[in-house]
Amino acid sequence: TLVPPPAYAVQGYNEGRMEAFRNTGVKELTANEVYSIFKTNLNSSQLRNAFFEEVYLPSLSAEQQKNSRESLLKTFNKILSVKQGDPKTNPNLYQVSVELDNPDEAASWVTQYIDRATTATKLELKKNIEAEQSVRINALSSQITSLLDTAKKEREDQMNLLKEALYIAESIGLENASPQSDKASLGGNRYIDNDLIYTRGAKTLRAQLAVLEKRSSDEPFIPGFRELNTQLELLRAYKLNDADVSVVTIDEAAEVPTAPIKPNKKLIVAVGIVLGGMLGVFAA
Repeated sequence: TLVPPPAYAVQGYNEGRMEAFRNTGVKELTANEVYSIFKTNLNSSQLRNAFFEEVYLPSLSAEQQKNSRESLLKTFNKILSVKQGDPKTNPNLYQVSVELDNPDEAASWVTQYIDRATTATKLELKKNIEAEQSVRINALSSQITSLLDTAKKEREDQMNLLKEALYIAESIGLENASPQSDKASLGGNRYIDNDLIYTRGAKTLRAQLAVLEKRSSDEPFIPGFRELNTQLELLRAYKLNDADVSVVTIDEAAEVPTAPIKPNKKLIVAVGIVLGGMLGVFAA
């Protein structure tokens, strides 16, 4: 008998992940969300067919395996059942049962089937989180690369602007800053009548140009770059640890039964006595 895992049992999916994925809109995985994926795997045809091929068929004799696949599947579906509890009162309760002549094998099959559903669920969640991680890493890497490329081009544009201003300052013999230099800026129109950068003087322009040419990295001059880079490092370092995570709670484990569920010998004997007596009286 299966029920959802407790909230603390799925925290392994959120520890470290929420920090690595902050500001991305990623939400914590809840116990119900994890259990929902488990239920899908538990009821999947893929899991049932794999169990049929890998567990049920090898358990049959060579003679039994000669029967049609349709006939064998029909028998298998009677042997192994997955039933949901009352949809209104307990929709999250599921029961997995196996009916075989061998009680030890029946209990083992139930355990194996649940283990396979659990493994499939953990694998699916891991792939989802890793895919989410990969997408975010690629997006952040592209954003950072774009910011660096833009900063480099802006620096090159600034250098070209300073070179033109330096040429003008040297051409008119303006070595030191003029009184109009406080109005000079690197923005706006680049034409001489509107741009007063050259008024800074050739000496200042050479110093500014030298600084830009020697700049080894534009990273410190990009707003928010450090935060983005830290986020990228966190994403790359994140490793999912689902060793102690539970995707389902086994409310009642599969135990080896001590008595068969059928045939009901007492009922058979009782019915035999009644019918035999009736037949005997009728014959007499």
